[in-house]
Amino acid sequence: MISFENDSNHSHGWIRRISAPASDKTKVHFFRARITNNGRCPAESVVLTLAKVEFLDSPSSSREPVMALRWSNTWKFLLDESQTCVAGSSGGALTTLESLPSGIPKHCDVCFFVDPQDPQAIGKSLFEKDKVYFAVDNLPSASLALPSGSYRLHLYLSAFNAAPSKILVEMEINLAKSEPTKMVQLRSPDR
Repeated sequence: MISFENDSNHSHGWIRRISAPASDKTKVHFFRARITNNGRCPAESVVLTLAKVEFLDSPSSSREPVMALRWSNTWKFLLDESQTCVAGSSGGALTTLESLPSGIPKHCDVCFFVDPQDPQAIGKSLFEKDKVYFAVDNLPSASLALPSGSYRLHLYLSAFNAAPSKILVEMEINLAKSEPTKMVQLRSPDR
């Protein structure tokens, strides 16, 4: 069995701005899930999938992207000089983890946002300052960019040799708050 827990805010990673010289960088905050294999043997081909996003402020609205999320630290987060997004080293980001040993946690990026209070973030960028983006392969994805509001995420955690788990996570986005760690809150709906 593999399990999921919210691992709050990690504020590392950088975007190089399109309109700025190559040395200017903008701070980005990531929200990650900590995935742990609680079984006796390694979990194989582990994937965390974003299956649905419900808009709690507008109950009749939802999106169903069904896209795998990126494993943390497996992708580059820069813009190259030709102003194209570099998805990751060696041909792309890792969305399927080959093996997860028993008892060893691994992080998966769920979403991220550009720090709206970072003065370097002013200017043209692939990522808007007033949106939160899911860490999927086709970045930047306007269909998976969310403004401030309340949402319910439907995630599926699966592995080749483990039963899949459905995980519901409620997400509150308020990018007007002054503290970046308070701008996005993730929690289980039963709390």
